[in-house]
Amino acid sequence: VFRFNPRHVAHRNHDISHVLSSHDVPVPLVKLHLYQGQYFETYPYLAGYTFQECLNMGMSKSEILDTYDMMAQQIKKMTEIPVHNFKNIENKNCSSVAQSNIVRKTNSWLLGQGVKYGTKLLNAGDQNICHCDFTPQNVVFDAGKNTISVLDLNAVSVANINFALAIT
Repeated sequence: VFRFNPRHVAHRNHDISHVLSSHDVPVPLVKLHLYQGQYFETYPYLAGYTFQECLNMGMSKSEILDTYDMMAQQIKKMTEIPVHNFKNIENKNCSSVAQSNIVRKTNSWLLGQGVKYGTKLLNAGDQNICHCDFTPQNVVFDAGKNTISVLDLNAVSVANINFALAIT
């Protein structure tokens, strides 16, 4: 699987994938490539289904609850990663991630700054590594409903766990 990204995003996703993987969080290991001045990331194809696809195919209530339990275990693993592992990763703080997302989607630097500082205020307190978009579309399972991978590494940041869960 591959996707083109700006240089800083590709490098960030690469670095995050390796930090998370080194702490036994199941993520695809991102490799970086440069082709004609454009960066792109590659990672292995994940043979499986997203949680969303599993829900659409029909799951029992107990399977759904077991799946959410597995997802909670992955969130817990992330929160146990020492924050200093992310000190050299660009946009490591959720306020920077929020600001860059707003600027990218609206092209408004001023609105992005407002969101950045608003997010900083709302995100006060103890900091952990969090996935701020841990949704059924971003978790892949094998046929036995075992976690293969957590996707959307752009959403991984340093955040207050309560704030991260609230926005997810």
